Amino acid sequence: MAESIKEDIKVIAVFDKGVKPVKFRWRGRLFAITEVTHTWSSREGSSSILHFSVTDGASLFELVYNQASMRWSIEASE
Repeated sequence: MAESIKEDIKVIAVFDKGVKPVKFRWRGRLFAITEVTHTWSSREGSSSILHFSVTDGASLFELVYNQASMRWSIEASE
């Protein structure tokens, strides 16, 4: 079952023909993303939000990038 988190995080991402998260820091720990399993987008008012389902090989996370504020957050973990 997914745990709802909703915390700001720091992300290393590649911006080349889109956005691809590579690593993220959460609660003092660095996670290397081994696979982006799914992506989708949504809107929050006038902001475009990009969602990424990612894994580090052991756990599944939902990372979110707000294109207007240029901020990343972790929304859930499994």
